[in-house]
Amino acid sequence: MNDAFDFSGVAVVLVMAGALLLVGGLARALHQRLLQMGIDQATDTIERLLGLLADPAPHDLTLVDEGRHPPDARGFIDGVTSAARAAGFTLLGDLEDRTLGKAMPEARTAMRGLLGDDGAIVCVAWGRPGQGNVPPVHVIELGSELQDGRFVETIAAPEMPTFDVGPAILLERLPSSTTFAALLERHRARLLELGPTTTVSDVDGAIQGSHRRVALAAAHRRTIPALVTREELQRMAGAEPAIVDQVYAELLKRQGRRR
Repeated sequence: MNDAFDFSGVAVVLVMAGALLLVGGLARALHQRLLQMGIDQATDTIERLLGLLADPAPHDLTLVDEGRHPPDARGFIDGVTSAARAAGFTLLGDLEDRTLGKAMPEARTAMRGLLGDDGAIVCVAWGRPGQGNVPPVHVIELGSELQDGRFVETIAAPEMPTFDVGPAILLERLPSSTTFAALLERHRARLLELGPTTTVSDVDGAIQGSHRRVALAAAHRRTIPALVTREELQRMAGAEPAIVDQVYAELLKRQGRRR
């Protein structure tokens, strides 16, 4: 198998639900790659990514030094850090999701975590450099874990296709131009509506929350027969419907053999 998609077009969205996690999206350039790779190879690539999202095993989230941030994202991350600290947040550290990095080396980068509201909210700032015709991606996310086990995530991020993370993860996306102050105001308002939160005291607590979130999202993904819906595949791939149908049929067939 060659090295699959041209991941220069990959859309990676940071979501952490009171913890720290990267969730991958499929490449927008998929329609050309499908034609070049053939159905079996394209399905192999998609299946590998879906397998990661459907795996409940904890991700390897490791503290790294701030030099791991891409240079063209560092200014954005530092700006979010300053705004968060002005709102009373404290630094948790810079982390890398090495599980995701192994599966998608092109997505490898670091994220900065901060803690606010007496441990009720984890903030993560993340930036991915532009590649080719794909512009840089900058994301701020505020996340909290509710006492009933659900997660609340409020994200300022570019519009891009994502996977459905399930009913236990209450995700709301605001435009990437949203300021930290406005994002925080919206997240706090959502918490008032949705119920009491658990609290985090340090980076280890945030990582443990991430592990719980991974398990919830993976459980939802495993309820889907092919691990992806036909609509998700079409939306993310942007490919010709006939090609998407063939890939989807192959995914269904492979999952059926595993059951």
